[in-house]
Amino acid sequence: MAQESKFRNAFFNLNNEITSTYALRKLPESESGIDQLQNPDHYLMISGNIRHNSVIPGKGLIIYLVNSKNEIIYSTTSDEHGFFQFMFIDPKEPYKILVDETSARISYFGDTKEGATAEITLEGRLEQTDLRSRNTTGLANTEIYFVDDNKQITHLSKTNDKGNFKFGKKADLNKDLNRLNQEMAFIYRIKADDINILYGSYIRTIQPGKTGLEYSEFIDRLFLEKLAKEVPAFENIYFDFDKFFLRNRSVEILDIIYAFMVANPEVTIAIDGHCDNIGTEDYNMGLSSRRSNSTYTFLVSKGIAKSRIKSAWHGESRPAAANAYPDGKDNPEGRQLNRRVEFKIDIPGMAQVTLSY
Repeated sequence: MAQESKFRNAFFNLNNEITSTYALRKLPESESGIDQLQNPDHYLMISGNIRHNSVIPGKGLIIYLVNSKNEIIYSTTSDEHGFFQFMFIDPKEPYKILVDETSARISYFGDTKEGATAEITLEGRLEQTDLRSRNTTGLANTEIYFVDDNKQITHLSKTNDKGNFKFGKKADLNKDLNRLNQEMAFIYRIKADDINILYGSYIRTIQPGKTGLEYSEFIDRLFLEKLAKEVPAFENIYFDFDKFFLRNRSVEILDIIYAFMVANPEVTIAIDGHCDNIGTEDYNMGLSSRRSNSTYTFLVSKGIAKSRIKSAWHGESRPAAANAYPDGKDNPEGRQLNRRVEFKIDIPGMAQVTLSY
């Protein structure tokens, strides 16, 4: 398993640059250029300028773009002036911004040891640009989180109606932070066949004083082919109504997970239990807990160390499908999809990874 980061600048002949880098005879689904690789409905750019104070820019901060499902879909690094941007974003999707706390401490204090417990100041502005019209406005009411190496939230802020934000003091935030970390788990969502993920990180910029377009690239990508071969596509497991016993198919899936964890002793796994919405919230929270624990108990009974398994439950709060049709009639297929346990792989040095095909 590995991550790869590359920095490269290319001028004008971007097609040749991409095809040589990825050993391709032609660009996927296109022979005409990088524009063909982007979804035409994804015409939004989100950008920002981030600083520690009026004097110190937020240089070299690792910044993640997160969608409404708390999936990390892109990452980038702020430049020496604290500027960053995400290109070709779906304008219909509400987003969150994550700022890596370790990189922020290095930016502010020079290392992580000196500023291990000291408060970090951070402020700035987020903007959104329609790439068709080039109209730019402040990105209002957008949540921004500091996250540690485990993607746990350690501080938070939110942009105002003009797109400005500022991290205040942490006092009285512990309760909110605990609640948020219980409700949210940030994961990478990577589709192995998604061209935009593999090639969409090429950023087009116009440099002042230059006559042409400059193409620059920051790639933070997983080796997808290696992952696709080595990491099984862990299926959800499903339960009968009001039950938490494991079906035969569930045992087969858990045996695959067990074998993978034995072969990869550094990997841990997170188990999330869920319910449909029949019954009270309190009852369903308990039922989802029992579903999660039955899965946890199975893996532990086979010899997986308890320290390698994180177990959580969410009741009916995170449905995978609608429990009822728009006309109010019961949706039995949707309810079945909601009576489930989901798995997330935790690979050291990375965020949690969910492969989707």
